[in-house]
Amino acid sequence: MSPSFGVAFTNVAPFRLLFDGRLITSALSATAISLDPGSGAVVARYTHSEPGDLDAAIAATHHAFDWSPWPRMTSSERAQRIEVLADSMQESSTLFCKFLDRWS
Repeated sequence: MSPSFGVAFTNVAPFRLLFDGRLITSALSATAISLDPGSGAVVARYTHSEPGDLDAAIAATHHAFDWSPWPRMTSSERAQRIEVLADSMQESSTLFCKFLDRWS
């Protein structure tokens, strides 16, 4: 039996798309699953996107850049925000590495 990630994913709602600070479901309304190749267990459920979703993501990115504080921040303020993101990623790195290791 393959090792567990220590997290049960089978009963979670699908990951949705994040545009302009809102979680949305694709206009396609289709979902898919990602399976653990070692055990066949469901690792995640996610929303399929379509080309129109890409257009919405690009528009949301432009809106966020134009209207957020980011373009008006100093480089040190941006660096502080990026460090917070990096710290958060570091905290999740063990689980993430276990996840990636399953496919190698």
